[in-house]
Amino acid sequence: MRTFMIKISIVDDDEAFVIHMKNKVEKYCKVTQTACQIRTFSKPQLFYYELDEKMHYDICFLDIEMPEINGIKLAEKLREYDKNTYIVFTTSYFEFAAHGYSLKAFDFIQKSLLDEKLNLTLESILLEIKRTENKFYCIETDVRLQRIKYKEIIYLYKSNKNTVIVSMEDEIQVRKPLQTVFQELNSEEFIWVERGYIINLEHIMGMNGRDIRLRDGTVIRAGKARARSIKEAIHDYWRNWM
Repeated sequence: MRTFMIKISIVDDDEAFVIHMKNKVEKYCKVTQTACQIRTFSKPQLFYYELDEKMHYDICFLDIEMPEINGIKLAEKLREYDKNTYIVFTTSYFEFAAHGYSLKAFDFIQKSLLDEKLNLTLESILLEIKRTENKFYCIETDVRLQRIKYKEIIYLYKSNKNTVIVSMEDEIQVRKPLQTVFQELNSEEFIWVERGYIINLEHIMGMNGRDIRLRDGTVIRAGKARARSIKEAIHDYWRNWM
């Protein structure tokens, strides 16, 4: 049984379709014993307001053809701050497919084939979520044994001979050199920005000159010799995920 909660949004200006799709998703989650929280929006503008507040969803089903704000515009807004949400476009036509894939859409579902394809799409997404959820770094100190998800680590820094891991929840000191922790992480998501700092590419919001702005508001100044390679790494990461 899966123990994590999946947050799902369904956005479509056709209220009947929204209800039908919500029922299908709920049925799938019940059968597979997946804990889920589903929010529906028949007015895309209301979902846009949520994106202004940087609300997080694991999966977003977006109708491409909507009169006020179409699904492409909503996906562009979402990708401004969240590169990890699984976007699935629902559509009656496929003329926007190329643009949708440029936004790293996970899938397209033709509305006439919803009953046939929805469960397969959900199964693929949940397998991928479970795979990424299982990436942990194990922390052992004198008083605690803890696992922290890679995606929750914002940055790490050197403190004397130790390492401090800064997550979205707190700061944890590890009695290991920063270089050792970096080697144990062994992931391309983490890069050196100068001798005493390592950052998670997932949490970079922007870079101005040598100043790197992170999701929690922290600004870390890149080493002069590393600035160019860091910009290239950020560019490559964003190109692959946006």
